[in-house]
Amino acid sequence: MAVLTVCLLADTAHAEESVVTAQVASTGSQAEKDPAPEPAAPTGAKTLRRTLDPVVVMGKQLPHTHNKLPSEFKLYRWSEAGGFKPIPYQFDERDLENRYAFTHGPDSELYSDDGLIDANDELVFMAADSGAQVPLSDAGENAVEAIEIELLDPVTAEKGWVYLLPSTFSEEVSSTDYVSIEETELQVTSSDYVFRFSKPAPITFDYLAIRHAGEELMNIVDRMKIRAWSRVLGLIRVDVDEEDLESELRGYIDGPVRVIRRSRNTYHIAIIPTLRTDLEAAFYRS
Repeated sequence: MAVLTVCLLADTAHAEESVVTAQVASTGSQAEKDPAPEPAAPTGAKTLRRTLDPVVVMGKQLPHTHNKLPSEFKLYRWSEAGGFKPIPYQFDERDLENRYAFTHGPDSELYSDDGLIDANDELVFMAADSGAQVPLSDAGENAVEAIEIELLDPVTAEKGWVYLLPSTFSEEVSSTDYVSIEETELQVTSSDYVFRFSKPAPITFDYLAIRHAGEELMNIVDRMKIRAWSRVLGLIRVDVDEEDLESELRGYIDGPVRVIRRSRNTYHIAIIPTLRTDLEAAFYRS
């Protein structure tokens, strides 16, 4: 069994990505080759109260998973009431140049990986889905490949745990999907909000509504504006706003924990593309 410690960001006011910061030495296992029984009672109760933080664990911290398919693993939490329960997670691949291997859109054909987990891929889940700590010494042959991921709040020292286990450990899967994208509507929907890019100017957005008890509340955004200017050849001033930019979807990943969307935005003088920028936006539950 391998053990990882993830230190969450100290600034609890901002639910930014928390990335694994340390790897504790792997521990050996004398697992027997028999079916995995239910483990013993938890060794540590969950105290972590952070609910908004997404957690990103780099593949380099998960060497046991390298050269294997993401489908060969599932992520679990433990609770005394229900034992091991699967939680939503996703593996997002990056190519050799560290670009996301999008699963939809034109860039999905340009930037691809081999489909196997490697050092620059990312395991993503929510801190809120962590549970109690439990010993895996009696987990049979599954203990050999089990990875315990400990989440630590550096301010309060509160902790929670999740477990990456072989998919053969249980047939149960998580049906939770925190966020999804409807690209034809330029819309991202999560359990907590609805976000919509502007159709006249897709580089910006003009709709953000909070969801409460499943109901979509009022839009709190009028519009987003872009104002910029430059000089061509140092002489001619050119003013640009959001409607002058041509925005093209290049690719997106739609997982149960996050959506990543890439767009290419181009400004033309006559028919000559004079300015181009690629933007990536990541969306989580909150």
